[in-house]
Amino acid sequence: MSDLQPAQEIVVRGRKITWNAKPYIIAEMACGHQGRVHDAKQIIDAAVAGGAACVQLEVFDPDNNVVPQCPTYQELRGLYFDPDQWADVYKYARQFDIAIS
Repeated sequence: MSDLQPAQEIVVRGRKITWNAKPYIIAEMACGHQGRVHDAKQIIDAAVAGGAACVQLEVFDPDNNVVPQCPTYQELRGLYFDPDQWADVYKYARQFDIAIS
């Protein structure tokens, strides 16, 4: 048996997370935006409206992660945001008091 004990408290963006604190909700966007920046912003809006403390983004470049011969390569290309699009999504999210992971 390990002597390691779970942390009794951690702090994320100034918010204490403890066993008896209100839940720290992370809204997972992943690829739910379907490759559309407008949809990504709507997901952020829904996360904020739902009381999430954080929205999780899945940032990837299929050209650096998947070979073009992979059966899902074209689908992943359709979900891809370039750096300027991600900058737009991040800027949008930053106007709310929500963490991004």
